Amino acid sequence: MEEQIKRVINDFKKKNPNASINKILDRGICCAENNPVNEILFTGINPYYDETRKGDDIFFKLMNADGKSRWRTIKGMLGNLLPKTAYLDLFPLKETVQQSLDRLMPIDLKVDLLRITQGEIERINPKLIIVGSRTSRTYWGAIEKHSWMGYKFEQIESPLKKDVPVYRIAGLRDDEDKISSGTDLAGTVVVFSSVSPYYPKEKILSSEDVECLYEFASEVEYNLVL
Repeated sequence: MEEQIKRVINDFKKKNPNASINKILDRGICCAENNPVNEILFTGINPYYDETRKGDDIFFKLMNADGKSRWRTIKGMLGNLLPKTAYLDLFPLKETVQQSLDRLMPIDLKVDLLRITQGEIERINPKLIIVGSRTSRTYWGAIEKHSWMGYKFEQIESPLKKDVPVYRIAGLRDDEDKISSGTDLAGTVVVFSSVSPYYPKEKILSSEDVECLYEFASEVEYNLVL
């Protein structure tokens, strides 16, 4: 994955030496490594920018991530299931202001990076996906007017006692402009949540909620195998 990302970035910079996004690309990439597979996947949209690490590529394990209240919130949400959880940002580019990244990044670069990310999502092949960024939902295909990765979501009966919709992946959308042409994630349970302090507290997942969802997703997977 790292080599693919760097190849895409280097090719883009060679073809577009004066692009405004290059100031962000020059900061290096940030990715989780040694992700567990076939269990839980927690996703964000992109890593924040630490000005003390200019130009450094950063690789980390979710278990050891520290220094931001966001990581404490994520770890508290995952509880005892933290060791079973993989982490991915959709875009491994370091920028604290997400709107700036979205504004500066050309569509072709977004597509190339998302294609790599989607390949990694498929490789991890989780039972349960927690989409932890509200702004990233559009890239999953959860917003009707945008296909991007093109997953098709079907709302299912929730095992939770709070008002948080639960979905399963029902294949891919029919849109011709979606990035992928196939998926092995049909049946995977998905919850759209957030770790933002501005997100309604009653909708934020607790560690008990995540345990409930994980058990539910494991049962769904078992029934699909049968």
